[in-house]
Amino acid sequence: NTREQYLLLKLYRTALQTEIIEKVNAVKEIITGNPTAIKLVINQYRASSQGTSYLVATLKPLVQELLNDPDLDLNTDPKAVYKRWIAQQESETGIVISLPREVSREEALKHENVRISVDKTVTRLIKICESFLTSILNNISLLPFGLRSICGALREDLTAKFPMASEDEITKVLGNVLYYRYINPAIIAPEAFGVIESSSSTQLTPVQRRNLASIAKLLQFAAAGQRFEYTGGDDLNALNQFLSTSWDKLK
Repeated sequence: NTREQYLLLKLYRTALQTEIIEKVNAVKEIITGNPTAIKLVINQYRASSQGTSYLVATLKPLVQELLNDPDLDLNTDPKAVYKRWIAQQESETGIVISLPREVSREEALKHENVRISVDKTVTRLIKICESFLTSILNNISLLPFGLRSICGALREDLTAKFPMASEDEITKVLGNVLYYRYINPAIIAPEAFGVIESSSSTQLTPVQRRNLASIAKLLQFAAAGQRFEYTGGDDLNALNQFLSTSWDKLK
C-alpha cells in the first residue's frame, strides 16, 4: 500500500545517505563500487509494475522493430566487415580471393567497399540509438516515483559531501544509476525483463543479441559522457559526434 511504499522509500533514502557519508570517499566510487542502497533500489523498482511498464513503453516498440528486420547487422568493426566482404565476394564468384584474412583496423579501412559498408552501418546505428535516446527521455515521467526521488536524493547527498565536484561528475553518476543499472540490462536481454515475450519460438539469434549489445554500449557511453579513442576513420568521428550531442541532451 501507499504507506508501505512511503516507509520503504524513506528507508532507502536513509540507507543511501548513511552509505555516502560513511563509505563513499569520491564521487566516482558510486560508479566503480556497487553501493548496497543503490543495488536495492534498482532491484526493487525494476521489478515493480511501474518499473516494468516504463521499460515496456520505452523499449518494446524499438526492440521489436529491430527483431523484425532479419537482415539487420550493426557490427561496425572494420575487421569483421572486411572478413564478411571477402566471404561475400568468394561466395558470389566462386573464386578464392588472394587477400590476407587477418588484418588491422587500418588495413581493413583501406578497402573502399569496407569503408562504405562501415559508414552505412554507423549511420544506421546512430539513427537507431537516437530513437532509443528520444524514447528514454520522452518517457522520463513514467519512471517509478521512488527511483526518481532516490536519484534526486543522490544528487543532493553527493553535492553536500563533495561541494567541489563538477556538475558533469554528478550527472555521470546519475546516468550510471538510471541508464547503466536500470535500462541497459533490459536492452541487452529484453526477454529477461518483460520487454518482449520469452518463448522458445522467439529466442534471439547471435546477430540480434549483438545488435542490441551495440546499441546498449553506445548509449552507455553517452550516459557516461565517454568518447571513443580516435584511431583514424570517419566512423569514429561520427560516433563521437553522436556521443557529444547525446551527452548534452542527457545533462
